[in-house]
Amino acid sequence: MYFKGLMRNGKQEIFLLSSGLLELEQILLDYDDIGLVLIDPITAYMGSPASGRFDSHRATDVRSVLGPLKDMSERHRIAISAITHPPKGAKASPLDSFIGSQAYIAAARIAHLCVPETEPGLAGAVRNTGRVFFTQVKNNIGSKATTLAYHLDTKPVGFDRFGEPLKPAPYVRWEGTVDMTSAEALAQTRAVAKTKTNPVHEFLRDILASGPVLQKVVVERGAAKGISLPQLRRARKAVGAVTFKRRGGNVISPWLWSLPGQVPDDVEREDESTPEGDA
Repeated sequence: MYFKGLMRNGKQEIFLLSSGLLELEQILLDYDDIGLVLIDPITAYMGSPASGRFDSHRATDVRSVLGPLKDMSERHRIAISAITHPPKGAKASPLDSFIGSQAYIAAARIAHLCVPETEPGLAGAVRNTGRVFFTQVKNNIGSKATTLAYHLDTKPVGFDRFGEPLKPAPYVRWEGTVDMTSAEALAQTRAVAKTKTNPVHEFLRDILASGPVLQKVVVERGAAKGISLPQLRRARKAVGAVTFKRRGGNVISPWLWSLPGQVPDDVEREDESTPEGDA
């Protein structure tokens, strides 16, 4: 169920926790099978307390709204999941990585922080790898959970009434656990920002970004930039790229290079114990 606004005096009004909690509670009474209320982002639905203008950076204002919300959740035995966004700039402490007053994080029993994995980019910039660390910053009801890693991916969902494929839908592809705390996840973003880039690594990532490329093409384009084959092979191992041949009966397939995750199924990967194919 999606709920965004209220009808008052014949007008559509935005829902605010400070003034619309009774309406939200009535919905919980009407639909007694609700177990989770998701507020995204919670800063957009706080509103103004009776004392005057609401300030999301003032602890007393935040507590005056979250207190009654917490009481309501306990009365109806439901979970409240509130989403906020991090402030600008990397923070040293995970507890400082939530926008607004620390009263938001203080009111929560459990708090999670999603931290993108980063790597050095071109010209000293920082780029996201596409992987995100789902870390737990706070847990008042048990021990902290292990950090998980995930990617945002898409998959087909079917066809419309004309037989045309619908737009692929996004979903979370979990990749398992990672031995990393929330503080360490934040630290890796700051460390990467201070790391000097390797131009050969960047060249290889860029040329393979769109999918597998013939080894011959990689070597030729590298040579044009003054990069030798041994340098390319060292860079290939450093970035985790894969060398493989396609299977095709008696047809001799050339060697291709690819970033991990872009290697087709049913291929013959390079055996590190034997010399690599000719460039």
